[in-house]
Amino acid sequence: MAFRILPKLIYDEGHAYSSPLSGSGNEDSVESMTINDLKRYYNTWFKPNNATLIVTGDTTIEEIKPMLEQAFKSWKKAEVPQKKLGLVEKPAQSIIYLIDRPNSQQSAIINAQIMPRYGFENEMPLQAMNEVIGGSFNARMNMNLREDKHWSYGAHTQIQNTQAQRPMITTAPVQSDKTAESILEIYNEFSGITGEKPATVDELARAMDKKVLTLPGRWETAAAVERDLANMVRFGLDDEYWNTYPQKVRSVKLEQVNSIAKTLINTEQMIWVIVGDMKENGKKIEDLKLGKVIYLDVDGNVIEK
Repeated sequence: MAFRILPKLIYDEGHAYSSPLSGSGNEDSVESMTINDLKRYYNTWFKPNNATLIVTGDTTIEEIKPMLEQAFKSWKKAEVPQKKLGLVEKPAQSIIYLIDRPNSQQSAIINAQIMPRYGFENEMPLQAMNEVIGGSFNARMNMNLREDKHWSYGAHTQIQNTQAQRPMITTAPVQSDKTAESILEIYNEFSGITGEKPATVDELARAMDKKVLTLPGRWETAAAVERDLANMVRFGLDDEYWNTYPQKVRSVKLEQVNSIAKTLINTEQMIWVIVGDMKENGKKIEDLKLGKVIYLDVDGNVIEK
């Protein structure tokens, strides 16, 4: 429920990224879809000048190329529309969206913050910061809510890889009676890494070891190789990207990580989406006073409390 409406709360309504993150659409969009809609979509976007073919396996370009030229010889170039990927501003103040799910035994806590596009000049420090705060099992968020408090089976952060501004999303399903307390803990973790509890030398070393030492097993399957080749194409990475990746990772300095945390994380400009039993938790969340509280229905429409 939260992921379905989250994108339109982060991005403008007409933005290319405002569609449901769940991929499920909504009841009206699914019911109104026709075969002509699918044909129109195909005829709009499926063009050879809007495509890259990636082949992985026991073959060569000499073997593949004649087959491709034969199979695709009738495919003609044509104009492709430009997607609207305008810049999005952070909210003037934090907003907490509450969605009631009566008698729910768990609450889903989602926190979203806008980050720069993939591959910007401080990409590696940003990735390291994410690893420290919530990008792995032993990161701060999970160790707090799962290992220490036992309020959640798992809490983590992830930075979506998009070609424009990306959301950094914190996901924490927690037991219902600890919803407000868990929100406060997540808030405190972000406040800590930007303030009195910056990333440490040991945390950075552990994060960088994970990124480098897992590389030997990264391309064990053809699908895994294809995935990383696709990312190179998608984000315009140079052919030597993975050959130089370990050096880039190891070159990250602790001061860069803590600087990027202070620059990009603002605890007073966050977007929260909480799904749970609001009869039990609504007032408690309001009393945290972490931002403007807005109640939504399951489709993301504003409703009265």
